[in-house]
Amino acid sequence: MIDFANIALTRLIRLRRLMAEPVVDVTPEVEQAPPFFMVWRPSGKPPMKCHTARDVAEGEAERVARLNPGHDVFVLAPATRVRAQMVEREDFGQAHPLGCLCPTCDQIPF
Repeated sequence: MIDFANIALTRLIRLRRLMAEPVVDVTPEVEQAPPFFMVWRPSGKPPMKCHTARDVAEGEAERVARLNPGHDVFVLAPATRVRAQMVEREDFGQAHPLGCLCPTCDQIPF
């Protein structure tokens, strides 16, 4: 016989545990220098290099602007970093051969 109450309770406990843990961690707002800068020209290729110093990135932007007169060239810096912290995996592999009628295999979880 299927024990629906036990299945529902197990899922409720799992859901409450997932809701209690933060899934996404956002860095706190702190006044600090950005970790990198990129030079971007909208009508050109996507940025290929990250610069660790703003003055170096601005120098590169000036160089690119001289090569492409009349085009905008921007120095970009990241505003926010978001990183996922948790991945949950649940395997439902069959421990017994197909067609097994033992009490464990006879319970269908849905």
